[in-house]
Order: sequence, then structure tokens, then C-alpha cells
Amino acid sequence: MQQRLIAGIFPLFIVWVLSSCTARAQSDDFLVHGTINVALGNKNGIVLLTDSMLTDGNGHQLDKPGQKLFKLDDHTVCSIAGFASATAPIPDLNVSTSAIVHEYARESAPLPRQSIAERLRALAFLFDMQLAAIANERDAGGYATPITAYAFQLIIAGYDIDDKPKIGRIILRMTKDRESLIPNIENGEVVEIKEKLIWRLNGIPEIAARILQHPDTSIKDEVLDQYAADLRANDGSSLSVDQMVQLAKRLAFYTGKAYPEVGGPNQFAVLQPSHPMRIEQQVFPEPPKPVIRFSLLVNSTFVGRNSFSMPSDVPGIFVRCSFTGMQWKLDDSFFIGTTFTNSVLMYGGGKVNFAETNKVINSVLLVGALVRPDTENLKRLSKAFPWVRVVRDLPGYPNEF
Repeated sequence: MQQRLIAGIFPLFIVWVLSSCTARAQSDDFLVHGTINVALGNKNGIVLLTDSMLTDGNGHQLDKPGQKLFKLDDHTVCSIAGFASATAPIPDLNVSTSAIVHEYARESAPLPRQSIAERLRALAFLFDMQLAAIANERDAGGYATPITAYAFQLIIAGYDIDDKPKIGRIILRMTKDRESLIPNIENGEVVEIKEKLIWRLNGIPEIAARILQHPDTSIKDEVLDQYAADLRANDGSSLSVDQMVQLAKRLAFYTGKAYPEVGGPNQFAVLQPSHPMRIEQQVFPEPPKPVIRFSLLVNSTFVGRNSFSMPSDVPGIFVRCSFTGMQWKLDDSFFIGTTFTNSVLMYGGGKVNFAETNKVINSVLLVGALVRPDTENLKRLSKAFPWVRVVRDLPGYPNEF
């Protein structure tokens, strides 16, 4: 009887939800097609759920499901949305995306733990490179793709290095810089979970967001009724992790009813204090090594010019490291919480991932001869850190800025 009631009322329910989201959709022309990521958390634990269906850039379902949920370590998991919807000439896109996450988790395993914020930024850096390669290859090949169609969304959820439960979310989008397509982080956040229910969504969020905000609907659904009652009573703080799993499944179900490119078996993870992580998903084959190579270093210390070297074509990810008395290139690597003392940092005009969490002590910024003085990266680098001096790298004539 309940199934017949749902079947009869459901079309009206979807019309109500979609009409309620029209203004938001019109103000934002971007939508990551083909997936739903749901992160829910309260004082009882955290649930992260995704669907498994893969679609091409036209919304057509692919034959095989894809892995969208990944274990990073015993404390954190992540979900991805985007990339898999890109079309030719990028082959095996989902495999290469999975390969990056697997390789990052593998390299992280023997190293000191990273915070959720550090993990977000490090993975964003890696997917930033992949997104740029995809966009520029398609652009060079003459594949007409709106710039708003390129994006990547990432959620990391779990217990942080301070043992507090948190959900982190970051979005990459594409901008045009002269003749190149450049990905940029549009927004990133990490929220701490306390008593009441916290939720974050990626992919196609409209249906799920509307239900979470307004669960009292005309459709009869026991899971939504329970959620509505708990929301009214205590802002969702009394929902158990099992109830959050059921709620996440219903959100994916209703999203799939409205958007056929969302579906397939759910993949979900459950994290609770003093409990081992629980992940339920089908077995996916181990992906090959990623095409994008990188080196990850955490809490490492280097002193002197010859204390450390790495191939010039391999980007480095440096988390809470320390460099003293060294000369190091900033271009096309990632630094967070890292300190440079009595060093020379070189900037050649490439992409810079050198945030204000880094420290510069008694050091010099050496700028490549071809770098334009008015570039935003150079202006930011020059002003954000207390350089001893900023000089132009010209043979025999180091001009100060």
C-alpha cells in the first residue's frame, strides 16, 4: 500500500522540490551531473554515502559502476563528484581519478597523520592538475565545452588529528587565463560536528537539500517522518548512525528518481567514536598507478643544499615540513604549514600553491626573468611574506623589485 501511495504522490513531490530550487539553479549554471554525495554527522557519528553510477558528458549511463567513496586512513574517508562526466578524448577517466586517491592514501599510510584541512588542500592540488590537463587537452582538440562544465567536488569526513569529528568540502572550477584554462579553488571549508546534525552535499544536491531543509512533505516516508520529528525535537542530534544511513539512502533514492543519471548500488561509510570504520561498497579492482606522479612529505626536515632532491618533473606535496639553508622552486608544488629559513625560494611564473600557513624567515624570493611584474601570483607572494628582498633572476644583474 505504501509503495502505491509513493508511486502516486511522487511526481507531485518532485515537481514541488524542483520548483522550490529553480531560483538557485538559475543563479548557478554549473551542475556536476551523474552523482550524489551525502555527508551527515552529529554527536553519534558520521555517515558518508554516494551512488555508483557513471555517466558520460551527455548524461548517458555507462556500463560499469565507479568507485566514488574511498578510505584515506582508519579515521577519514572521502567522496568525489565530477570528472567522470567528461567525454572523449579522455579515456578511462574514472580509473585515473581513482588512481590518484589510491596513490595518495598509499603514500600517506607510513607518514604522520594529516589534518582534514591538509588532506583537502593536498588532494585539491592533485585534482587541480588533472582538471587542467583534461580541460586544456579538450580545448586543444577542438571539443567545445563550456568553461562552467569543468569542476570537481570533494568531501572528506572523519575524526581529525585533534580527535574531533569534522566534515570538509572543497570545490574546483575552471577560469580562462589568456590562452590556457586554469582551475581554481572556489571555496573550501571544514566544519566541526558537535551535537546537532550537520550535512553537506555534492554532485546534484537540489533534491536532497530541499528534503533536508523541509522534510515535512506530502509523501509518506517513515524515514523522512522520523528525521522530521528529530529535527523538530533536537535539531537531529538524536539520530543514530543507522538512522543517518537510512536517511542518506532515501536522499539518494529521491535524487535518482528525479535524475536518472544518479543510481546504482550505494557506497557508504560509517564512523563512530571508539568503533572501527565500517564501509559498504562493491569490490572495485585496484587502479593502475596514476599518470600524475607526485611525492608526499609530512613533518620532514631538510638542512643544507644537498640534503634533499627530487626529479624536476615530479610535483611535491610538503605538509608541515622545514627547509633551512636551501634553494627551492615554488612552481607547480604544494606547500602547507611549511617553514623556510635562510633560504632562496624561486618563482618562475608557474602555478603557485603557497598559502599563508607557510612561514618565511630571513629568506629571499628569486623571480624568473620572464615573469611579468603585474602577475597576481607574484604580487601576492611579494606582499604576503616578510622577504629579506625580492630580486629578479638576471645573469650578473639581480634587480631588486
